[in-house]
Amino acid sequence: MGLRAGSSKIRGLVATDVDQRPRTSITTHTRNTGLLSYSDPTSQKIIGIFGVSEKDINYVSLKISCSTGYTIDWGDGTVENYNSGVEALHKFNWSDISASTEVTILGAVLRQSKVTITAQGSGEITFFDFHERHDSVPVAGPVAWLELTINTPHVTSMQNSIGGGSILLTKLQRVNIISVHSSCNHADELFYGCYNLTVVEFGFDTSQISDWRAAFYQCRSIEILDHIDFSSAGAGSDSDAIVQTFGYCKSLKRVPPSFYDIDFSNLNNLSNTFFYCASLNSINLFDTSSITNFYRTFGYCNRLLYIPKFNTSSATSLYRTFQYCHSLRKIPKFNTSNVTNFRETFSGCYALKTIRKIDTSSGTNFYGMFRYCYNLAKIPKLDFSNATNIEVLFGECYNLLHVDLSLLNPNYNASMYLVFYYCRRVREITIPSTVRPTTLRQTFQNCENLIKVPDLQTWDINTRYGYYYTFYNNGELREIPKSIFYGLSNTGNTDWYRTFYNCYNLCSFPSTFFQLSSTLNITRCRELFRNCYVSSVPTLTLSAVTSDTNQLNMFYDTKNLSDPLVLGCKYNISFYQSKLSRSGIVNIFNNLTSVSKTIDIRSNPGVAELTSDDRAIATNKGWTITE
Repeated sequence: MGLRAGSSKIRGLVATDVDQRPRTSITTHTRNTGLLSYSDPTSQKIIGIFGVSEKDINYVSLKISCSTGYTIDWGDGTVENYNSGVEALHKFNWSDISASTEVTILGAVLRQSKVTITAQGSGEITFFDFHERHDSVPVAGPVAWLELTINTPHVTSMQNSIGGGSILLTKLQRVNIISVHSSCNHADELFYGCYNLTVVEFGFDTSQISDWRAAFYQCRSIEILDHIDFSSAGAGSDSDAIVQTFGYCKSLKRVPPSFYDIDFSNLNNLSNTFFYCASLNSINLFDTSSITNFYRTFGYCNRLLYIPKFNTSSATSLYRTFQYCHSLRKIPKFNTSNVTNFRETFSGCYALKTIRKIDTSSGTNFYGMFRYCYNLAKIPKLDFSNATNIEVLFGECYNLLHVDLSLLNPNYNASMYLVFYYCRRVREITIPSTVRPTTLRQTFQNCENLIKVPDLQTWDINTRYGYYYTFYNNGELREIPKSIFYGLSNTGNTDWYRTFYNCYNLCSFPSTFFQLSSTLNITRCRELFRNCYVSSVPTLTLSAVTSDTNQLNMFYDTKNLSDPLVLGCKYNISFYQSKLSRSGIVNIFNNLTSVSKTIDIRSNPGVAELTSDDRAIATNKGWTITE
């Protein structure tokens, strides 16, 4: 019946290395007592229970390959014959199905129709396909098969035969495949998208199957697959034979024992194999020496407590391999000498506090490698000498105290978007001064304890968001080096939204910032200097700003700011609680554009000295003064 016996060894590994493997047969499935009863067919036949809804359209489509054609008894009084490979189309009507068959499945009240498919004459069914879309259904969607029992001894492939495609059997709860032909070795995407499938039974030895690719992908309700023999996966020289096999099996409690009996030397891809196995809390060592691609292999396994030291000597990609493994507390020292892609490898590993020094010398893509590692307090000095992408590298590593990027490619000339985003505790950053970022968008945002920004060559920053949110909420920042503003001569830097918001310990800007080009065409400067206590800012031309919102509160609560020169202002502007003198206010009035807007000068020492003539400079241009 497809049940497998234990074995004393794993190929290439002695059993004592992994001897905790469970050996259990299929769990008892408590069948909904309201479902129609029927006997398993002993000859070539397919029996299915279809759920008919009072509210939904009840179209169904399927296709059978059979040498003599096939017959379907739809169970509602309709019997139809079809030629081999011709799509069978049917529509059930609620009123045609007996009310005595009503059952509640997944919160929906359904009436049941028993569908029987047989070969005509002495024909042989060689393929079945239950995920066809009915011609009358314009948009792909779920089809309400509840159970399928399949006895097809001549079927030679089960590829995409129940799952996959644009039609998903989301209400399907049980499948029993009694027989297929001995040459049938493909089960790829067999149950793909059967979200509520709880039991799969095979009446034949599944060791004949060599391709299990995505076979159970998104079978979110399956808990146990111990009874299935996966040991021949890849035997057909298909190196992708277990890609996505158990992906999104959110309820799977343990890795099937036969998985460890696979000859992994035939495989090179573990992409999504255990992705989102959210109930899996352990996995044993198996041979991964030939695997090159570990894309999301264990991603979102958020109960996984421990990872064995897998052989990753052939790996070139660890893209999202451990992403959102929330419970992992320790990462072994893997051999990563050939890995080029470290994108989001440990992203979302909340429980990690430290990480071993790993070989990153071949790495080029480090996008988000440690993002959301909230508790990571220390990172060793890693080799980023070949890096071409470090965006979001340490984003939201709240507890990092020091970041040493001294081994970053000294010729790095790419984006630094979000690299240190929300590194709240970091106080020091070491980075080669020859690095030439193309944008500093949100690079240091919410680095609340950073005292000094490292030297960077910013000549190549020439993009709308080049300085967007760059130093937002850098409360302890005391110094910004001159080099940070070399890019100010580039007219593409137009969006300065909250660049220095809450930099209340920053006393002054470097001289290069005062070279801010009058042709910069600033389009947004909302809250640019809000709560920033510098004493002076460069002359700003605001004629390209496009709305009140985009200029809102740009000088709000700039306690030490005295007499800034602002040109071409045509939208509401606030200097609330600044340090403007009378002459400074008059100078601002003189440079206002004639337009009906409001200027807020409350809580400035020079307000008390203003004369009516001074105020008239602004009001004659249509401005309302709030003082």
